[in-house]
Order: sequence, then structure tokens, then C-alpha cells
Amino acid sequence: MASKAKSAAVVSCLTGVLLVFAGCGGTRDPVGERVYELTLHHHDPATASQGMFFDELAAEAIRRSNGRLKISVFHGAQLGSARDTVDMVLNGTCDIGGGLPSSFPGVFPMTEALTLPLIGVESSAQATEALWELFTTTDYLKDEYSEFKVLLLIGMNYSSIATTAKKITSVDQLKGMKLRANSGPPTDFVIEAGATPVSIMVGELYSSLERSVIDGVITDWNAFNAFKLYDRLNYILDERVTVNPYFVLMNRKNYEALPGDLRAILDELTQTPEARASFAARYDRITDEMKKRLKERGSEIYNLSAEQRARLKEIADAANARWVKKKAAGGYPAQKVMERIVELLDKHRGRGSGSGEDGNGE
Repeated sequence: MASKAKSAAVVSCLTGVLLVFAGCGGTRDPVGERVYELTLHHHDPATASQGMFFDELAAEAIRRSNGRLKISVFHGAQLGSARDTVDMVLNGTCDIGGGLPSSFPGVFPMTEALTLPLIGVESSAQATEALWELFTTTDYLKDEYSEFKVLLLIGMNYSSIATTAKKITSVDQLKGMKLRANSGPPTDFVIEAGATPVSIMVGELYSSLERSVIDGVITDWNAFNAFKLYDRLNYILDERVTVNPYFVLMNRKNYEALPGDLRAILDELTQTPEARASFAARYDRITDEMKKRLKERGSEIYNLSAEQRARLKEIADAANARWVKKKAAGGYPAQKVMERIVELLDKHRGRGSGSGEDGNGE
């Protein structure tokens, strides 16, 4: 978790800024209505899918509230690192935080189920509805989000295996490679494949690829776009290995302190099927856009043979079994959660595309 000293420093800085502009938590508009001001922090740039969604969310909040609900969006980790987000939301440094559960190992243990490799993720729209249904219709995720107001839980676009210099046509070629993947099941997958997992923050991926610190990444098409990784990647093995969950969390007390009509507006902008579909559609569009851009650049997007794909699935199944065993030892119903998320992915199959092409992008 983020250091208390760092959080305190950021709180102090923000408090000064907010007192200047807000005056005890709000201003008054020309007709005397109180204006409620919220801060939203996330680590991606403004040009990422998240950044564009949050900017539109802020604009729509102002419009629907007649200027009474203002959300100041801080892009690109301006208020703290990606790994500070949970603490920042909890201690009120920011009101709302967007981020990846994988940045907080051990904090969101059952949300990790969505990241299990090769369990049938096809698109962001499908993964999003499966995750949201898991959250709202079961108790499996309740404890890990109990301290927050959950505004959104999203499944991002799927992650492929992308490399700089080596085209992977056989799973045996993964052995000995240095690959960056998110924590949890994706890292277990790298280990089962005989590769070496390397922990690197997403903002450092471009330079790490450029300097050959790593041979490749298992990450999503949104990251290709947001962090310009398309400039460094020559081979994209377009197997739908895993998917990143993404949260949008709010400080519960600050949410409850809003007037009822403003809470309703915030709920309408985040809690509805339309809001989830809007966010997910951005990811699915980026998948198609990145495939087009990479092909124009000369990068090769390809698939494994049926035989090699079956071997990749064996590696994934071993990684999933490793995850179930590990979580079960900690007292979690991991097997049931894995089975349920697979059922939900199958239920929502066909939502979105993840690609404008057939199959796995062939």
C-alpha cells in the first residue's frame, strides 16, 4: 500500500488547492446552489480509453446536474502512482480512483478469477458483463470491495503475447524468455510456460522493450495504444491469453455525503448497462484500431497452429490449477469462483467483438 507520509503530503497539497477553489468542500453558483466538487485519479494518459471515458463522464455530470456536480479528472498518475490508488480512495486523497486490481496483489483475490488464462474471453463487452454479474449476484467479491462504493467493474480488451524480436510459433519457444505480465494468474502462466516473469509498471514498458530489458509483454491492446507500445512490437501472437479487470472506486463516505439527486446522476453515469457498454465498447474499438495500425507499421499478427494452441491451453490449465490450489489454501472458494466466471463468460459470449475479424484475428 502507499506510504502514509506520501499520502499525507498529497492530501495536504490537495487540501490547499481545494480550499482555494472550493471553500469547505464546495462553491456556490450564481443562483446560490452549492457546487459539489469531486477529484478523480487514474494512471493512464488522457488519450487512453479510460481517460476519454472519464473526461466525458465529468462533462456529462456537469450537464445533468446543471453545474452542481463537478468532477476534476487527474490523468497520468498526477496525484500518485498506480499503486497508490486504493489508499488514496480510502483516505480521501481523491474521491474516485480508477485502476487495475493486479496492481494490488492480495487485495482483490477473487477478482483475479477473470484473469485466469484461456478461460474463454473474447471481448471487453463480454468480460465486463460477466465480471459485473459475478459482483452483483454472488458474495464472492463482496469482502474485497466492502470499504468502497463500487462505481464500475470492467473487463478490458484481451491480452495477447507480443514480442520485439522473436516470433513465437511453438510454446517451447517461450522457455527462457523474459516476459512482463500482470501479477496473479498471468504470472503463473508465464512460469508454467518456462519463461521468466519480470515485474515492470506499465508506464515503464516502452523503455524496457526499447532497451531489451524484456523480450515481450502479455498485455492488452489498450496498453499498446495508451503507452505507444505499437512502436516497439514486431510480433503479436493473437491468442486471447487473459484479460485485465479494471475498477472505478469511490470513497464511500464522500459518496454518501452527496445529495440524493447527485448520487442518482453519478449512478446513472456508472451503474447502468449503458454505462458499462459505453466503456467496454471503447476497448473493443481500440482492439480493432491497434490491429490496423500494427499491420500498417509492418508488425505481424498471427495465431498458433491447432496443435500448438492445444499445448498452450495445457499450460493455461496448469496455471489455473496452481491459482485454485493457492487460493484454496488461503480459505477462498477459488474452484467455485473459477467455475462461475467461466459460466458467465459463456452466458455473455457474443457481446462485442474484440476484433473485426473472424476467429482469433486470422
